[in-house]
Amino acid sequence: MKKTLRRLALLSFAMVLGFASCEDDLDPEHNGDNNGGGGATEELATVTTNNVTSITANSAICGGNVSSDGGSTITARGICWSTSQNPTTEDDATYSGTGIGSFTANITGLEAGTTYYVRAYAVNSKGTAYGTQKAFTTTTTGGGSSEELPTVTTSSVTSINTNSAICGGNVSSDGGSTVTARGVCWSTSQNPTTNDNTTTDGSGTGSFTSNISGLMAGITYYVRAYAVNSKGTAYGAQKTFTTTTTSGGGGETITGTINGHDYVDLGLPSGTKWATCNVGANIPEELGNYYSWGEITTQRHSTEDVNQMRSRYVYEISGNVNYDAATANWGGSWRMPTKGEMEELLNNCIFTHITQGIRGLRITGPNGNSIFLPAAGFVDGASGYHANNLGGCWYWSSTRDDTTYNPIAWQLYASSVHKIRGMLISYGCSVRPVSE
Repeated sequence: MKKTLRRLALLSFAMVLGFASCEDDLDPEHNGDNNGGGGATEELATVTTNNVTSITANSAICGGNVSSDGGSTITARGICWSTSQNPTTEDDATYSGTGIGSFTANITGLEAGTTYYVRAYAVNSKGTAYGTQKAFTTTTTGGGSSEELPTVTTSSVTSINTNSAICGGNVSSDGGSTVTARGVCWSTSQNPTTNDNTTTDGSGTGSFTSNISGLMAGITYYVRAYAVNSKGTAYGAQKTFTTTTTSGGGGETITGTINGHDYVDLGLPSGTKWATCNVGANIPEELGNYYSWGEITTQRHSTEDVNQMRSRYVYEISGNVNYDAATANWGGSWRMPTKGEMEELLNNCIFTHITQGIRGLRITGPNGNSIFLPAAGFVDGASGYHANNLGGCWYWSSTRDDTTYNPIAWQLYASSVHKIRGMLISYGCSVRPVSE
């Protein structure tokens, strides 16, 4: 009955406007201009259908645009819809004025979770024209769009210790319904779910931090952020981390072992892992061996070596088993750090002078982990051994200064100041290996 009354009202209004249009056509002034029936041939109007927006469980918004009246007045325009394809004005319809131009229409009285088809229409004396059909589905609740899983990302894992770590995530979209729980889940198997170990860190959208505890030392874990709404549980990308073993004598936190040598993950942007000891040392407090730059056996000072390296024109030796003391002596993926990796330490870490059985330098990374560099000094053949009495650290990088013909390589220097500086390659200095 409601649909019938709506159609009768629409047709009655269109007929009234149509009669008015006919009276205009009988105006003597217009007939004189037509000069006996000349002028453009009438045709159907041209109308397009807009996309459907603001879809809820029982309503939506659509509309259209009448770009041409076909040569006669547009007496009615609007949209029509149905659960069957290609709806007409015989189905449910709106009346949205007359004439050419764009219009907007509110579609109401819909049923939740139902697919509808909608078309814009325009009426002139030639008949009713329709725009392209659009389809949409109402939501199952009163939300503004169809429900879907939330969108969640997993944060990087930091502050990794023997039995704990920190992670978290960010819920950027609730998917159309309230996020009732969020947190992280982890396991020793890949792609953990909420059936594994989890944290619960509030609800709703936004970022959150999760404290992961109860871990075992020296174990690799997999972690994902999660978010729950009425549609289900969504997961962020998987992150991997390895808990540390025990703390070294110098206070550094051992993250893992490569080829029999321990390393620490300082949380640097590059992900570079730094060894806990110098080449030739067994614990962090030992000074280790001294190497001239580019030599793989211990050196004190040799002019012959300097002349050989000058003639070779070698400027980067990281990972080169013939010149890199770390690679040659430790093997595996160990190598000398580049100048850029030493600069990364300076730019991202905290340097603290301490005494841990021997004077040295504590370097603490962004994630709170640290390494200890003993103040091993340097040796040379002319004046002998200069070590901890000076309180200085001279550590070779793998990079030679390519701006000069002089045999100078870059090194990390730390005493009263911390900087990267050049030094003659003949001096015997410490080597602290790194790995990817």
